Amino acid sequence: MIPLMEMALVIELMSGHTDARVSLEHKCLIENAIYEAADQGPKGMALATEVALNRLEAGYRYKDTSCTIIHDHKQFSWTSTPADKRRVYTLEEERAAAQVVYTYLYENPKRMLPKNTLHYLNTRTATDMSWYDPKKVVLAYGGHTFLKDIK
Repeated sequence: MIPLMEMALVIELMSGHTDARVSLEHKCLIENAIYEAADQGPKGMALATEVALNRLEAGYRYKDTSCTIIHDHKQFSWTSTPADKRRVYTLEEERAAAQVVYTYLYENPKRMLPKNTLHYLNTRTATDMSWYDPKKVVLAYGGHTFLKDIK
């Protein structure tokens, strides 16, 4: 697991942004970590964050912001649930996810996944397995199976 940024700095970063666009980008990554993997602890949230950042860095589907990557149609399951129907997350969950996200954004730790890992799914609950290829599995963690070289 990656060494995480100090929580005091995370709290300062959460409250200190004056640039609305930057704040929104961070919020998208933080919410993705929460909704995809808050129940999997820091490692699960880090893996979900790595996939989102890998997609951003690869220009996946010609998207160029964290929010457009995350909210792209049917790419992350939680985004299909209307905002008013999503579970309310706690401040503790938000801070834990922010700690992971800010660690990646500001400290650039060594990644756990290869850069070409752009997808993951829960093989027990996925409704579309047509694109799943077991030969491309990189890692399975917390109910998610991470895949490389899926276009």
